[in-house]
Amino acid sequence: MRTVPGRAVFWFLALAVGLASALRGGGAVQSPAASEFLSRARYLVSNEERKQLLALPEANQAAYIDDFWKKRDTDPASPTNEFKDDYFRRLQQADEMFTGEPQPGWLTERGRVTILYGQPDRRERQPAPAGKTGPCQEMWQYDDFQVVFTDKNCVGEFLLATKDLSPIGRRNIATTSRLRARRELRPLPFDFEVQILKSQDQGSGPAAFVRIRMPYAQVWFDFKDGRFATVFALEMELSDSGKVVRWTFKDRFPASLTAAELEAKRGENIEIVVPVTVEEKVKELLAGKCQLSITMENETSKERIRKVAEFSF
Repeated sequence: MRTVPGRAVFWFLALAVGLASALRGGGAVQSPAASEFLSRARYLVSNEERKQLLALPEANQAAYIDDFWKKRDTDPASPTNEFKDDYFRRLQQADEMFTGEPQPGWLTERGRVTILYGQPDRRERQPAPAGKTGPCQEMWQYDDFQVVFTDKNCVGEFLLATKDLSPIGRRNIATTSRLRARRELRPLPFDFEVQILKSQDQGSGPAAFVRIRMPYAQVWFDFKDGRFATVFALEMELSDSGKVVRWTFKDRFPASLTAAELEAKRGENIEIVVPVTVEEKVKELLAGKCQLSITMENETSKERIRKVAEFSF
């Protein structure tokens, strides 16, 4: 029976207590620390995390915030939290760079892009055409992708004109931080379920299908070019009752999803189905129990699991 990590148990219990408290008191009290956190870390906090924090009693909110940053720490062994330091460094940088707008620089749209995607490789300002009052434009270059901001009246208030920033998704500090947080809570190693489905049409020899299922929530993905991706390396070996190998299989199965697709499939399984057909020396397979050895490796996390299933044709 699988055990749930201690940290996850703590937060499940804390969340339950917080929900009960909210029901009794008509809503959770938001501490000053929680208010400050939700404001300053707004570009990182998901809707689900915000709800979890506000469901907790005020006395537990500081611990949740502390855990939020710990889960995103890129090097837990070091005395400092590099991820947290980098985020607040970007926030301060944006505040100092964009001072000509009505709101603080870190709350402007140029500030938000700077915090999430870092400084561009190049910035260019395009003034209004001669004889006109607007619009003015500012172009930012990230590799070969251009992000455009428009100031309708050329008064220093720039709005993001480029609506799809997915081509530079790999730079997004918010997306990669949530990925690290999911990794922190995910039980290790990942696991898979095996089912042997016998074919109704045996043909010239025994036939079956091997179905392998793995929960998306337990899989470690890499983040590249705006997508979460990994590859599963699968090896199988079928032996008869005398331990003689009668069938082998080896292949790689890639998986690639956007952040929205991965979020939608959180409670679902990755499924791999492989047909098994043996046409030679079938009597040995029919004579007794067969043994199927299955080895699965997640090439991203380097986790490798081997399972053995026994069945009869």
